[in-house]
Amino acid sequence: MQDRKTSIDPIAIIGAGPIGLITALGLAHHGIPSILYEDDRTLSLDTKAGTILTRTLEIFRRFGVADAVLSKALRVEEIGEIDRQSGKSTFPVMLSELESETRYPFVINLPQQDLEPVLAEAALKTGLVQIKMGHRFERYEDHGDRVSLHLVADGRPVVASAPFLLACDGGRSTVRAQMGVKVE
Repeated sequence: MQDRKTSIDPIAIIGAGPIGLITALGLAHHGIPSILYEDDRTLSLDTKAGTILTRTLEIFRRFGVADAVLSKALRVEEIGEIDRQSGKSTFPVMLSELESETRYPFVINLPQQDLEPVLAEAALKTGLVQIKMGHRFERYEDHGDRVSLHLVADGRPVVASAPFLLACDGGRSTVRAQMGVKVE
């Protein structure tokens, strides 16, 4: 990582789920500070987004969180089709075949509510990431060289400013909706 003392204004990230947290880790890896704004008051309590693939594990390694993630995860050596009646594998794919391609020739299962705390802890340890829970994003204003964020925290309006705004706020993204970008 680069020098932690930086004069770069933090990048605003809407959404502190896995994508927002990984984005913050990536920015910190390059010495760029960020602030995550999350509507919920806590990290996810839901068992969603449970399977993590090889390439993501390689990214986690680059950002220094692979070992922490692996320590919480269930390692899966075989993927494929399963016959629902018999429960037997009908088209197994042995991931060990990837041994020469990656240091992670397997996938892992780790529910989102177990992954997010690991990522959040690592992000905060960088000293370049802030996480603001309970901050609901409502809209932004683009000023060319800066973006004004209009949020609500504890029922009160909050206005923040950042050089860039990153939408990591999921499938029903408020940022994307304001931009008029449709999901196909």
